[in-house]
Amino acid sequence: MPRLTEATKQARRRQIIDAAFTCFTAKGYTHTSMSDIIKESGLSSGSIYSHFDGKGDILHATVQQRIDMITAAYQKLNTPSPRDIMRMIFSTSAVEANFTSMLRIRLEAFTVPEVQESTNTLFTTLHDIVAQSLTPWGQQYLKAKNKRKPSADELHSFVSDTADALILTFQGFMVRSTLSASTNREHLFNIALNLLPE
Repeated sequence: MPRLTEATKQARRRQIIDAAFTCFTAKGYTHTSMSDIIKESGLSSGSIYSHFDGKGDILHATVQQRIDMITAAYQKLNTPSPRDIMRMIFSTSAVEANFTSMLRIRLEAFTVPEVQESTNTLFTTLHDIVAQSLTPWGQQYLKAKNKRKPSADELHSFVSDTADALILTFQGFMVRSTLSASTNREHLFNIALNLLPE
């Protein structure tokens, strides 16, 4: 049997991760079995286990793939403000389509250690990505507000707190709009947007 090229290996990994993400969002992590992932991927169990140790390993890889996608999206923004980032996230169809399912998976963090670990990794990394993206804007904002260049500590503290505020605001908006189907989502989004600095 011929050896797989590196490109083929990476393609297989993506195929498995995509299949797992489909299963996790449809059934939750706890109720997804390796058999479900194998069936969804269309690959053999041997192929799956040649790339991953098990379901927990696949979950970590799935989270890393989402982090890579988020990083790529943020890198396309030019000196974004908190509102620019909020608009970008809101316009991302993957967030819109999968939010309810992803919220259900995150709730499993209360009882499933590997989900808790992956969720902590995701939130920590997301915060750092947002804070880094906000740094050029934060420097301009603080300089205009205080009439002087901010110190490194001032800038770090400000963009870190603003990143937390942005993430909390967006996730609060998504939970509120998901649980209240009759709510005008666009109106609710504009309310959330106006809570953030320009």
